[in-house]
Amino acid sequence: FPSHDREARTNSQTYSSDFINAVWTLYSSSITTNTIVAPDGTLTGDKIIPNSSNTFHLVAGPGISGSGSFTMSVFAKAGGYPRVAVRESNFTGDGALFDLSTGSVISTSNATATITSVGNGWYRCTATITWGTSYAIGFAVAQSTDTSLLPEFSGNGFDGVFLWGAQVEAGSFATSYIPTVASTVTRNADAASMTGTNFSSWFNNGEGTVYWDRRRTNTSANPEISIYNSTVASAFYNGSIAYIGTASNGTIRGDSVANGVTQASITTGSSIVTGKQIG
Repeated sequence: FPSHDREARTNSQTYSSDFINAVWTLYSSSITTNTIVAPDGTLTGDKIIPNSSNTFHLVAGPGISGSGSFTMSVFAKAGGYPRVAVRESNFTGDGALFDLSTGSVISTSNATATITSVGNGWYRCTATITWGTSYAIGFAVAQSTDTSLLPEFSGNGFDGVFLWGAQVEAGSFATSYIPTVASTVTRNADAASMTGTNFSSWFNNGEGTVYWDRRRTNTSANPEISIYNSTVASAFYNGSIAYIGTASNGTIRGDSVANGVTQASITTGSSIVTGKQIG
């Protein structure tokens, strides 16, 4: 995971992928539920469809208490209309407008925004704003020519935008999606690990890679990094599995060794200068 995904976070938005639930309020729109495969591979993506009224078309969540920096996010996919706004829906209207056909941020209002492709035409759209006391997240459908975060137009009754995975979290950036139903959910800090048989399908104990990155500080010909098995033999070289060092002529030399016998040796074609970076 990226480093910022490791901290604990709470998704304060309930029914995060169920936009037909009563916690969500529809404005001049309808919802078709479970109509498309979502980014997690399940048939749980919903579609918001603007009606024919010449007004804005929005689905809004309930009020959430809090103040400070909050990040709103949703996974969205074009479903006839190519743009969606992720915005605060109660008071300020701060947020961002995204183009789901080009994967770009079109405009922002007192927000920082990101859009990230997650495959199959889906994008995760995020907007970070500063809340005062209590606000709500909202998603507004927009046409290809709209630049407003709450555009007004007449829908055709079947085109719309697919939505899944709404999230509201305290913080200045989005973290990995935390599904919710009737209550908020807190995810503990991510701690990735792999143990036991999880290694068996890909790990080969007989293979490995040695990586060496340092600045030469002397002209000795001694090895400078080594994988060494002291139980094989008492001599340094005989016990080495692999080592990289500086040869007597100033070149870099790398050797693969088995039981004191060199299996492969690679050297650079020219000498290096003390204190100078090469490569």
